[in-house]
Amino acid sequence: MKLVSLQMCNFRQFYGETPLIRFATDNQNVTVIHAENGAGKTALLNAFTWLLYDSHTKGFGSPEEKVNKRALAEADIGSTVEAWVKLSFEHNGTLYEIRRQSDAIKVSDTEWSLKPERSAQLLYAGEDGQWLPEEKVTEAIGRILPKDLHTYFFFDGERIERIVMPTKKEKADLAAATKKLLGVEVLDRAITHLNDARGALEKELKRIGDPETLLLLDQKEAKESEQEDLESELDQLQTNVDGLIESKTEVENRLRALEGVQDLQKRRDQLNDDLDARKASLGQTQEKLKQAIAKDGFAVFVEDVADDFRELIESLRKKGELPVGIKKRFVQDILDQASCICGRPLDAEDAPAARAAVEAWMQKAGSDDVEKAANEMGILIDSMQEKVPTFWDTISNAQSKEGTDRTEISEIEGELDDIKKKLEGSPREEVSSLQSRLSKLEEDITQTNKDIGATDVNIKGVSAEIAELQEKIAKHKGLEDQQNLANRRVNAAVDARDRIKQVYENLNERLRKKLEESINKYFHQISVSPYVAKLDSAYSLELFDESINVPIPVARSQGESQVLCLSFIAGFVDLAREWSAQRGENLAGPDSAEYPIVMDSPFGALDTTNRRHVTEHINRVADQVVMMVSSTQWRGEVSGASAGKVGKSYVLSYHTPNDDLDDKVSVDLNGQMYDLVRKSPNEFEYTEVIEVEHG
Repeated sequence: MKLVSLQMCNFRQFYGETPLIRFATDNQNVTVIHAENGAGKTALLNAFTWLLYDSHTKGFGSPEEKVNKRALAEADIGSTVEAWVKLSFEHNGTLYEIRRQSDAIKVSDTEWSLKPERSAQLLYAGEDGQWLPEEKVTEAIGRILPKDLHTYFFFDGERIERIVMPTKKEKADLAAATKKLLGVEVLDRAITHLNDARGALEKELKRIGDPETLLLLDQKEAKESEQEDLESELDQLQTNVDGLIESKTEVENRLRALEGVQDLQKRRDQLNDDLDARKASLGQTQEKLKQAIAKDGFAVFVEDVADDFRELIESLRKKGELPVGIKKRFVQDILDQASCICGRPLDAEDAPAARAAVEAWMQKAGSDDVEKAANEMGILIDSMQEKVPTFWDTISNAQSKEGTDRTEISEIEGELDDIKKKLEGSPREEVSSLQSRLSKLEEDITQTNKDIGATDVNIKGVSAEIAELQEKIAKHKGLEDQQNLANRRVNAAVDARDRIKQVYENLNERLRKKLEESINKYFHQISVSPYVAKLDSAYSLELFDESINVPIPVARSQGESQVLCLSFIAGFVDLAREWSAQRGENLAGPDSAEYPIVMDSPFGALDTTNRRHVTEHINRVADQVVMMVSSTQWRGEVSGASAGKVGKSYVLSYHTPNDDLDDKVSVDLNGQMYDLVRKSPNEFEYTEVIEVEHG
């Protein structure tokens, strides 16, 4: 999908028909939309998601109200006001235009009625230049850029952290997106169908089977039912914990907003961040202790053996047996040659006495292997003993650090407990009630997580029992040919299902690894942090410190979280593009090799360095980039690093009826001043789209 142009009419803040917003392509593939908060950046982002997917971002309030308020106010009573969005884009050499509309009827001067929203209309240009309608709009857009994937291409930068802190549903959405990308839905369907076939065949086997077969099938069926119940329970528990976490966040936000306790809540937020960092430090220290003990701990226990070895070697030296004077191999060579080094014959028949004298040296001669082993063992023991002081220093330092971490954790938890008691004992009922609610939520989250762990263990146990019963059924030989045939059919269905599962898992793991590599490529380009991103099998993303042998998770700063999210999206785009380009070799994936990214406020909590690094690499993230920025996000390092990358720029000039506005808010772009906020000439607020002149 290559974005060509966007136009809106009476959509949210945008009054009347806007001029065409044309998108940058080719080498200068970045389009920048300049706007202050409230001017329509989020509305513009949702113009894309509503138009293409009938979807809205979390930050888009009252999504049903799309018609511009000024247009409604100026309309005659009883008339209909249209709000629409129109997008032109190219795909595989074909030009498309999609349009979606929402209407409202003005009932009175203060009321209006929303009409049911119209379905999107999609047209495409035929080879003869005629515009033709696409009947199945959803399916057509889904082939170009699947809906499951769209949140990774059209996203709100202020809420981007959810990618690295996903809820159960968001993880499921990401898994679904992965299946779309891989084209493995056909494998999923095959697994489902084979499971259905297995069930039908087992019913047939149960109908004709012998008593032992019936017993095994009954036991397996009971265990499968138990497994389904446990999996449903696990799903519910995970949904519950996601809901509890959201409720906890909501209560914390309410406490932050209350007069008189804002400072306490702010202090608690800081303490919780410090607690996470200290626990991460404790984990690193404990891991270092484990590694030190595993690697060099044995050296402590060889002290006595080392002393015995040295005494033995010293006694051999005193006896003259070490170092070895004459080697047994040397004496044996003389005997084999039957000639002394002086030339005297050592033949057993002609010189038996001389030969016997030399043979006697075989008992006195030493083994060079023994001498070599003694020398090597001495070096090894010296090396082990040299490690002991270093080992004890490492242990001592780690234990000291562990003690410090534990002390600080205890102090932080003590202060957190004091804050909790202050809030619970607040004379303000609202404050004490919220804190009590928060405490209860924290207890519920802890208990639910324990229940999740226990249920997961139970599922694994039942799954193992099912596999064991399936193996017994497969090995059992029935009494009749008909039963044996039915059994072979069941086994064939199970075998086919398991093989397809393995193919799916291999493909999924391959994708996950490639995605992880791509994420790290961008993360290391953008961030100065030395950490490594890890994407686990559940598609949760974390940062790890790999400075020691075993990677240890680290507590992320807000800026690191945002860079990690941007790296995830860039990596996802990279992989989607690569997989689409190879779709002839793979299963059927999305029908596209070009991907745009539209970002609202992508710089969020980034510091100066990360903002510059993000901007320097932003044009490589996707084939097209549309980023919406405020004046504070744009100035300085972002503006400077964008040179040569920006092909198109627009300003969303917000007209406010607010009488308190003393001065216009402006931005200097390419040597010309553009108003970001200005006084409205009437009592309405609205936003005007202005194209920036490029030299």
